[in-house]
Amino acid sequence: RTKKAICEHGEVEWSDLSEEPIRISCTMTKDPKTQRYEEKSIGFSIKKILNSVDSNKSSAVGHIMMDLSEYAKGGYDETNSFPVVLKSRSHRNRSEGNVSAVKQSKPATLEINITCSIEQVVQESEPREEKMEESTDIQKNLSNPSPTDTIAFGKPLLGQLIVSGVRKHTIPPVLSVLIRGVRENGLERQGIFRLSGRSAIVSEMIKTLNENPENLDLSTAGPHELADCLKKYLRNLPNSLLPDDHYDECLQLGEGFKRIFDSSKSSSEELAKLNEELSQFFGQLPPANAAALRELTKLLFEVQQHSEENKMHTENLATVFAPTIIQKEFDDPARFLIDNAAKVAFTTAMIMRAPQWVPNEDFSEVDAELQAAEDSLPPAVRVHRLT
Repeated sequence: RTKKAICEHGEVEWSDLSEEPIRISCTMTKDPKTQRYEEKSIGFSIKKILNSVDSNKSSAVGHIMMDLSEYAKGGYDETNSFPVVLKSRSHRNRSEGNVSAVKQSKPATLEINITCSIEQVVQESEPREEKMEESTDIQKNLSNPSPTDTIAFGKPLLGQLIVSGVRKHTIPPVLSVLIRGVRENGLERQGIFRLSGRSAIVSEMIKTLNENPENLDLSTAGPHELADCLKKYLRNLPNSLLPDDHYDECLQLGEGFKRIFDSSKSSSEELAKLNEELSQFFGQLPPANAAALRELTKLLFEVQQHSEENKMHTENLATVFAPTIIQKEFDDPARFLIDNAAKVAFTTAMIMRAPQWVPNEDFSEVDAELQAAEDSLPPAVRVHRLT
């Protein structure tokens, strides 16, 4: 199955699981310009035939679905094994009016092996040396991996919530782990988020986070390294945490808050009106972005509560994070300086409002689209969801 359509489907039958393995070949292409792999997955639906005469009479006993592009990105000539335990099912045998339940004594196991190998290499149109000249900072490249080499850094936000076609998370696992790490280890650390972590350690941590966020040992991770990873993660999102189609509205609200912060004569009514507009703005964000932004600002609010120890007041944190979470490309680089004050004021207001931000992200439309996509698949390749 690719992003656009089902490529091919078929069925194969075993009478004995010790028979020779069935081999399935799939091709995977990579765009040399964007360095992106084709989105392709393979799904197995395992059924037990209940009637040896009529093979159409069967019962689904297990399934598994895998994203092939992840294995293509992970390396070549690597074989991974996936045991699929076939669930025991109770079958009723009717004979002369008597009903008895027969259950498998031991679940069977099917092993799936995926091997990636290069069959053809297409040279890029531009020499690799020219591309390397674009950045001479090797550590920067290591700690800011490209989307094609990762499963989290550089991957679209919503895509990090979905596993095998089903939304499993409210916020990305990587973001959750990093926020928990800073909360446990870094709230009182002086200069948290302002000072950089050790680049070599940050690079190793990002590698671990991309493989499996839960493998990161928070008890030994340094607070500055955790904070650095969090900033790099946000900076590498394909579209910023606050999507660029909301950029102008961010600036407008930021300019309003800046007038209030700079004025000693601002009225409580004006501030209440801006806070209401800010709440309405949050309600317009995509649910994945709103949930992630809510958790981030909650952490930053906790950090500023320890400002006597860490020296990071609300405005300091906003100055660090505003260019990271509110991004938009312009031909004129001067726009960055022109817009920065409003972005900092907007981010300051978000941090100050964090305790009042009630979780109300509505993922129902996202979940409905995912369900519709699955329902459109042919029965032979449909992924049966097990929750």
